[in-house]
Amino acid sequence: MVRSIHQIIKLCKKINIVITDVDGVLT
Repeated sequence: MVRSIHQIIKLCKKINIVITDVDGVLT
């Protein structure tokens, strides 16, 4: 349970970095 939550947080961070990169390109 705790491990899956950690994986979700890790995935969210990866997605967040991708969104930041895309936002930087668009701006």
